[in-house]
Amino acid sequence: RTGLDYPYLKQFHTFGNHNRRDLSKVKADLDKMGVNAANVRGWFQQRFITTAYLALVNMDKSDPRPDELSSTCRWVSVDELPRMIFDHNEIIARALDHLKMQINFLPVGRHLLPEKFTMKDLQLLYETILRRPLDRANFQRKMLKLGMLERLEKHFAGNAHKAPYLYRFDEEKYNALLKEGIGFA
Repeated sequence: RTGLDYPYLKQFHTFGNHNRRDLSKVKADLDKMGVNAANVRGWFQQRFITTAYLALVNMDKSDPRPDELSSTCRWVSVDELPRMIFDHNEIIARALDHLKMQINFLPVGRHLLPEKFTMKDLQLLYETILRRPLDRANFQRKMLKLGMLERLEKHFAGNAHKAPYLYRFDEEKYNALLKEGIGFA
């Protein structure tokens, strides 16, 4: 519905609890939107099953567009999400938990970082996903040990002797790790 291209898209869970929605909240939400709940009551009383997918998208390279069912479409911080219909907030929480768990087994970053990036950029990405700080030296050692990064020239910003190296993903090694899993915690 957003018109985005998803370079990484994987199914992570199916939701089918028969008590997924609170009809009184749905009616209140519909009233706020100016929708006559009586016209859609039968539809909302049906049982819904949702197959949820996790997509990794670089926000800087994506311009979400609303479709015919939406008036707006924009990026919102996970911390600022409004209450959503049915159990959609729970679905997002489950997606974040799934991503945190998978980050120990699958390399991330290829779809979320520019082609060339610093080790600090990669570490900030992992810290954002995990929602906790990581030790710089340990993180760098683990990432380099995986062999999926190709070190490039230094990025000259500030003092030359403190300039960080730029890296990029070695596609072949990255794809091999996606198949095998990386297995560090």
